Amino acid sequence: MVNLSVLSVNIRIVLLVTLLSLVTSCSEKEQDIKIGVLINSASNPGRSLEMAAQLVEHQLTADPRFKTKSISFIKKDIGTTQESALSAFYNLISQHEITALVGPTTSQLATPVAIVANAHQIPLISPSASNIEVTSGKPFIFTAVFNNDLQSTALAEFVLNEISAEKIGILYDKSNAYNKTLALGFKALIESKNKSIYAYGYVSGETNFEPYLSKMKAAGIEVLFLPNFDRDISVQTAAIAKIDWRPIIIGSDSWHPQNYSKRTVVSETYFAHQWGVAVGQKNPRAQNFIEAFSQFHSVEPTIVSALSFDALNILLDVVNDAGINQEKIRKTISSINQYQGVSGQYSYLNSNIPHKPVYLFKASQNQISLHREIRND
Repeated sequence: MVNLSVLSVNIRIVLLVTLLSLVTSCSEKEQDIKIGVLINSASNPGRSLEMAAQLVEHQLTADPRFKTKSISFIKKDIGTTQESALSAFYNLISQHEITALVGPTTSQLATPVAIVANAHQIPLISPSASNIEVTSGKPFIFTAVFNNDLQSTALAEFVLNEISAEKIGILYDKSNAYNKTLALGFKALIESKNKSIYAYGYVSGETNFEPYLSKMKAAGIEVLFLPNFDRDISVQTAAIAKIDWRPIIIGSDSWHPQNYSKRTVVSETYFAHQWGVAVGQKNPRAQNFIEAFSQFHSVEPTIVSALSFDALNILLDVVNDAGINQEKIRKTISSINQYQGVSGQYSYLNSNIPHKPVYLFKASQNQISLHREIRND
């Protein structure tokens, strides 16, 4: 005979186990992780971030890490001004429960967004904003790039240690924080070694650079540092050619290699950057990224695409463990050591700026090659 009381107990146990399994299953699925992607689609860096995000989204469908987590990218076009970027940010966080953010890509737009994101304690990684003001005093804000101070130091040491020159010049846009920070950092280190340095600052919008360049040519300048953006670089190198001057030219990571390779190289030229397709030849992960990106988009990745890919994947690795706990996300990112990204090895080590290589490239006619890697560990 069946003992009904025992059967009843067994049924209750089965029901309880079933309910517990359902609760556990739901708890495994309950984390709805939303990553905001702040895109300025009117700019090349913004489009590079968008393309990297599209590739990562595609790869997520086969990523075993997120079988039990709901994860999505919420993309938002932030426009071209600080006001539009802030408006887009507030719209994003009011409409969605954002766990973390990637972007903006430029220091101009990232700086105000970083202030309010940090105030809301929302972790943010900018792929390519290198001004120290973006992260300074903001524990929830990170970058995927070395900052301007490190870059100016690396370039100055390259000039001091590898180029035999006594007279060095700088021409820079003094109204832009990026250009000014690089120029003054470079100048300070050169002056500390008792080298002669001639620095000329101009204002955004100027197009006649011959007076500055002619003065430096007459002064016998041997090395010229141009930490400026592509529009100005194009005019400046044309002016250098026009006055028949051949200084060694040093550039920064504001240069777009794809554009510079199409210009007439007027003299021996070097520039620093965060990455380049040539770097991928030594990095299997970078090789896989280049192949995947090129196949998915039918174009080679840009430097900002690589940095964006790294920023997105660093964040995915972190939220895989930390979930939606934003303080844990912040702590985990700041403790990263020796993360191998496609743009190099990252170590934050209680910082919000990564220790990673500065890549120095050499430009010759229609060709850009990796000159060397400058470590800053």
